[in-house]
Amino acid sequence: MPTNPSSEEWFRDLALLSSDWFWEQDAEFRFTALWGEMHARTGLNASTTVGKCRWELGILGVSQEQWRAHRAALARHEMFRDFQYQYINENGLLRWLSVSGKPIFAADGAFAGYRGIGRDITPQIAAANALRESERRLRALLDLSSDWYWVQDENHRITVREGAILDANLLPGSNDIGKTLWEIGYLNMSEADWVAHRALLDGRLEFRNLLLARRNRVGQVRWARLSGRPLRDADGRFIGYHGIGHGVTEQIEAERGLLASEAELRLLMENVPVSIGHFDADLRLLYVNRAFEQVFGRSSDALIGRHLRDIVDQPAYAISKAHFDSALQ
Repeated sequence: MPTNPSSEEWFRDLALLSSDWFWEQDAEFRFTALWGEMHARTGLNASTTVGKCRWELGILGVSQEQWRAHRAALARHEMFRDFQYQYINENGLLRWLSVSGKPIFAADGAFAGYRGIGRDITPQIAAANALRESERRLRALLDLSSDWYWVQDENHRITVREGAILDANLLPGSNDIGKTLWEIGYLNMSEADWVAHRALLDGRLEFRNLLLARRNRVGQVRWARLSGRPLRDADGRFIGYHGIGHGVTEQIEAERGLLASEAELRLLMENVPVSIGHFDADLRLLYVNRAFEQVFGRSSDALIGRHLRDIVDQPAYAISKAHFDSALQ
């Protein structure tokens, strides 16, 4: 145990455990002393700092408004925390610094100055800038490969949903925040479908092309496909999902239109009085209509997959095999 826990030396030792340096100012806010590793950490020279106010040090990255607010707080003798600024050190390198201070009062209550700590936060700022740049590049790539980006938390609630396509399709993207997918009200998903999807999420498995339909703000049905992967923190703990979404309304509508056209064509082919057969490249039957069944006296099950030569050999069809053989050569 220290012999005098309130001693100035003991206080400075504790301060230096949580900071890079320790400083003091007089009642005119001029630096009177600096201790610690300021020069070693930042390349800043203490001898050029003592006797000056902070705003006389050639500090960068602080606006006039920020200086006015800081100096007003000092004039009111208030404590301040994490006042950040930039400084070019004696080696010509730009450093980011953060200082916190507490006013000092004499025994008679008179204001005597400030005492505080300082930290070099350049590595943290660089890491934050690198992360922002990485996110910017990721978003740029996602813009090329998807319509929107989404994130869910560990309870599968949507926390992020961004993308210009949301506005283009009048989808209420911001209203989805805080909800799970099954709380949004998609039109094409049954309870059994959601049970299967939730089981996949609970298994922390990747999923692709989950097809979903919903109405936009003007009542139009819009279709989308979602793909996602589980997210884990640095310790490997599951923290949610993230992924991308594609608007596929035009493709779905085109597919439905094609299917409708095919159904109409098949209905027409089934009811015309002319026999119709569809053969593959090897001349094996793929499809026959009712008239074709009647001509050959056989059901479609007995005809599908048979070669043309086998079919024309049947007596129900009055044409010679030799004629077909010559036609097929």
